[in-house]
Amino acid sequence: MSQLKWDEIYKVWDQITTVSSIPLALLGFGVTIWQLIKTKSAAEAARSSAESAVHQMRRGNIIGLLRELHRVEDEIDKAVYHNSVDLLFVWLSVWRWQASELRGYLSESVGDERKVMKAIQASMTVVVNVKSSLVGRENSDLSALTAQLRQVVATVTRELGSLSVVQELDVKGNKVER
Repeated sequence: MSQLKWDEIYKVWDQITTVSSIPLALLGFGVTIWQLIKTKSAAEAARSSAESAVHQMRRGNIIGLLRELHRVEDEIDKAVYHNSVDLLFVWLSVWRWQASELRGYLSESVGDERKVMKAIQASMTVVVNVKSSLVGRENSDLSALTAQLRQVVATVTRELGSLSVVQELDVKGNKVER
């Protein structure tokens, strides 16, 4: 008889624990879903923050390179004024390097930036042609030989001027429509 009583008690206890575990499992499941939602929100906020940081760094790098290319344009003009082929070669190399770097930060999908990218590519082609034509030349009239070069470099820096305003506004957090 005592064995039968323990079997009944066990069956009742088993039913009670089975039934009571269902609400606890549902509660655990609910907590898990709530935690997943919080985690998803935190991940989205982190991704948004990372994208914003990348955007700000990109804009800062673009602005820095814009300023450098303006300086290089001035140095090219000085080299031509002083009729220094060696100095011109140095600044043409700097132009190509920095213009290439700037091009990497610009986007083909943005109209203003696409326009600057095309101007940069044209300037780089002319730089290569001018360097090739000046190799081995001494005492050349750099003013005449670099007229097209200085024109395309001026075109790039002029386009960069308008882009610079947009970029600086964008870095300062103002809404810029494109």
